[in-house]
Amino acid sequence: ERAWPLLRVAAESRRADPDLETRIAMILEADGRTAQSIGMYRHSLDLNPDQHTAVVRLAKLLAKRGDLREAAALDRRAKILLPRSK
Repeated sequence: ERAWPLLRVAAESRRADPDLETRIAMILEADGRTAQSIGMYRHSLDLNPDQHTAVVRLAKLLAKRGDLREAAALDRRAKILLPRSK
């Protein structure tokens, strides 16, 4: 809990850093804050649509939530991005 204020400051000060946004989304996900995590993954992908990790993790969260159509589309996108992320 004490880390959240620091993470918010980091995210706000470096708003154009999709890698930081993805890492924060992963922390939110691990903390059970699914809705916030989904929002952060989406924002990260707005900044850099080619982030394989964000695409995969967002697809998994959406599938768990029951948004299967969007999850499947993201899964297909992840497969296309995989060769570029190596």
